[in-house]
Amino acid sequence: MNRKRFALALFLLTLFGLPLRAENAILDSDAARREALLRRFTVRDRVADEPVRRKNRLWKVSLAVLGAVTVADVHSSLGRQEANPLLRSHNGQFSARGVSIKAAIVGTTMGVQYLLLRKNPDAAGAAAYTNFAIAGATGAVAGRNYMLK
Repeated sequence: MNRKRFALALFLLTLFGLPLRAENAILDSDAARREALLRRFTVRDRVADEPVRRKNRLWKVSLAVLGAVTVADVHSSLGRQEANPLLRSHNGQFSARGVSIKAAIVGTTMGVQYLLLRKNPDAAGAAAYTNFAIAGATGAVAGRNYMLK
């Protein structure tokens, strides 16, 4: 049996619910097996979880966007005079001190959101929109910095 036929046979066995799982293997009657198969392929459970999954996916995308915009902002500010006294080094420029503080702020924001969303996954949409808003403001600052160079 070649690889393609083996993969097809394995796929069909999985698709038609032959007892590959321990929970299906211990079922005795045909009726119970049929009921377990119906439960396995019921769409209702998957549809109920879909909005939460969509919001979670959107939140993950917003984290990537926020990270990318923060990197762009750091790149646009490096070695230039910094207006924010918290991010300034001793000579008034944005350098390693500012990069570490900015990374700590963004990393802490992402970590706190992760911990909060573990308890309340429905809030992923609000967290995503917050991240997009922060990314928009940070992107505007980065764009301004690039125009001043």
